[in-house]
Amino acid sequence: MARIHGPRHLEGLLRTVRDHQRQQDTLMKAHAAQRRALGEMLQRPDVNPLDVMRAETALNHTAPVLTVLRR
Repeated sequence: MARIHGPRHLEGLLRTVRDHQRQQDTLMKAHAAQRRALGEMLQRPDVNPLDVMRAETALNHTAPVLTVLRR
């Protein structure tokens, strides 16, 4: 475990953690928006379901990365 060397060091660490959490929240929101868009695409008659399936598979490969970074 890292040692905290004083109040300024603690503030810097907290700022880093908050920035990281903000970035992760942004990524998770973007991921959810992409999922919603894929669901909406499936409702359209002119869209090939296989294309949507391929896009969803590609999107699912990014999900574990987001989950690991979230911890």
